[in-house]
This record gives sequence, structure tokens and C-alpha cells, in this order.
Amino acid sequence: MSKPFHFKQFSIEQDKCAMKVGTDGVLLGCFVDDKLRVGKVLDIGTGTGLLSFMMAQKFPEAIIEAVEVDSDAANQAADNFARSLWHKRLSSVCQSFQEFHSLSLNNYRLIVCNPPFYKSANKTKGNNRQHPTEQRAQARFADFLPLDELVKGVQQLLSKDGKFYVVLPVIEAQELMELCEQAGLHLHEIMEVTGREGAPPNRLLMCWAKQVQPLVRKCLLMYNSDTTPTEEYIDFTREFYLWKKYDNRGHLKNIITPHVKDIL
Repeated sequence: MSKPFHFKQFSIEQDKCAMKVGTDGVLLGCFVDDKLRVGKVLDIGTGTGLLSFMMAQKFPEAIIEAVEVDSDAANQAADNFARSLWHKRLSSVCQSFQEFHSLSLNNYRLIVCNPPFYKSANKTKGNNRQHPTEQRAQARFADFLPLDELVKGVQQLLSKDGKFYVVLPVIEAQELMELCEQAGLHLHEIMEVTGREGAPPNRLLMCWAKQVQPLVRKCLLMYNSDTTPTEEYIDFTREFYLWKKYDNRGHLKNIITPHVKDIL
């Protein structure tokens, strides 16, 4: 049974979700500009509700709608929302994004998505074994939400002055860039994320919009060569993570809370 994941202002139960709280989602939530003026927020493929919680914390007046195709995950997100301080501003919708955007008449000033990206639900990364559960496959594989369907829906639902934030591995991000440009979306900001010192970037955090403005490029290094978290990573996630304390040799000095889960 999976343990709850505790953040500074909220906790997430994840025992009924195929995909647990992960670094990609946390990075994306931290990347969203907290100076935006948002009203309605859409979280596509919410899973546990992580990004919805992060948006509720960042934007105290926002109304957040979380769409999730898997019924167990949608119900768990709804339960997590109901227990939170922001329960009146959070709602979970059990529906595929394809169906949701085909029926919705709303526009959103902020859309966030940590999409599935593996190309086939018949294989796991690096081998030919069958994926253990259909639930986990839905959460991980792009068959269930192809990038072209994602971009089509975002283009329809995003307000003319809205922002679309998304995270993807570098290769998949190139495909998304082509699709967004074809749909008339413009890249406003991009952050290259490198897992460990000396390695190439492995994730891209992106902000897209319908309006044109100069592109802002950023980089984030998460871990030093000795596997200790960098100061920039700690600072980037400080508003959410309950960090353990390290001494100057990278050894744990103390724990801020007994419930914290370190992200190493």
C-alpha cells in the first residue's frame, strides 16, 4: 500500500492511483508563473490531483477543474480534494480529455498537463514485457492521449490571453513543438531540466500561448555529481517540498518533519 505524499500545505493519498506523485509533475507545478492572473484552471490527466493542488496553492482565487479518464484515479483525486483546505475550488471530472474538450464550452486562462508519453501500451521502456496493469498503461502511454489530440483540445479551450504549461522528455517535446506551432500556439518559455551534473537534459518544461512574445530560456540542474540536490533545485521547489537537511558533505543532518518523503 502506497504511503501518502506530504507537501508543505497539502497531502496526497495515492494508493488507488496507478501513477504516483512524481518529479515531473512537481517540476511543472513549480515552473508555472505565480504572477499570472488566472480565473479558471484546467488540469488535464490529473491522476492524484497533484497539479491541481499546486495551482490551488499558487493562485488563491482560482477555480480548478481536473480531468481524469481513469475512474479510480478520478475518485482518489476527488477524495484528496475533499480533505483539503481548498475543497471548494477543486473539482474532479472522470472523462477522457477527447470527450471533455468536444463537449466543453469553457475557456481557461491556465491549462496544465503532465501527459503520458510512451508510444505503445504493449511495451515497457527498454524491454518487451507486457505492462502490468491497464490503469498504469493509461497513465503512462500516449495511446490514450496522443499529443495531437492534446494540442487540438488545448487550442480550443485556451483563452486568447491564456497559458498552457506542459512537461515532456526531450524527444517527445520536439513532436509537441511541431504540433503547437501548426495549431498557432507560440512558445513563451522553456526550461531544460538535467537530472545529474554531466548528463544531458532529459526533460523540457514549456509554456505556450496564443499570443507572440520573446522566448525566455532557462536551465535547471537537479543533482550534483555526488547525488546531493543542488541549491537551485531546492530553491525551485521550496514552496512545496519538505526538504531534508544536508550538511556540507551531503550527509543528512536532521529531518524537518517525521512525515516527509525525501525525493532522492
